[in-house]
Amino acid sequence: MSAEQESQENREVDPEDNLYQRLEEVFAPDESYTHAQAEQELPAYVSDELLGRNVGRHYPQLHRHLLHCRQCAELHVAMLADFVDEPEPMAVPRPNLSFLPPAPSRLAELLKDVQVATRRAAEQIVAIEWPDLRGELEITTRIFFKQIDKLGNNFILQPDAARALGFGAGEVLPSQRVLAAVYRANQTLRENATALSPVDEASLREIVQAAAQDAAQEMGLSYDDQQRFVDAYVAWLLEQFEV
Repeated sequence: MSAEQESQENREVDPEDNLYQRLEEVFAPDESYTHAQAEQELPAYVSDELLGRNVGRHYPQLHRHLLHCRQCAELHVAMLADFVDEPEPMAVPRPNLSFLPPAPSRLAELLKDVQVATRRAAEQIVAIEWPDLRGELEITTRIFFKQIDKLGNNFILQPDAARALGFGAGEVLPSQRVLAAVYRANQTLRENATALSPVDEASLREIVQAAAQDAAQEMGLSYDDQQRFVDAYVAWLLEQFEV
């Protein structure tokens, strides 16, 4: 073999020459490949691309053409967008959950433990409207709920029942009437809590006022004390809602 032939053979297998050739094949435009050919192959190219196939190997001319032709590259992007566009959301009917128990309202949660709610409300109302009765209320509360515990927490307080709750047959003290009125109003609202939810502020205020007014009358508060009690009770309950 002559030196010239050997040199030519070395150039044919030179890795650098092969690399340059491959780069040229990829980056140099192929004038022989037309737009019409690209448009014809693009649907299959896009389908295979979305399936994760090596489109550069399966469609080398088209793949190379897309690197140099802006028109076909934009068509390629548009076709991809058509395939991946999300469909219009379907209208899914709301499931019928009427068999489930109703979710507890805020009012029901507040009055879940009537005794705790009654203690807090009575203490605040007496402290604001009848501060001189605070000491009396402390004793009254212990006796009142001692009897309530015997009757059960679901006991429904009837009109003038304060006399039968450990207070004897004598005159019922003002603190007893206030405490019993708070308890009665809390019971009324708790019994209707589910039906009252949700309501707006104005409606809630009217409902609470009515419950407090009825309770004050049933427990025998004087006319003047009834109004003071209703205003204080409404203020306390709405305060719990931060209305």
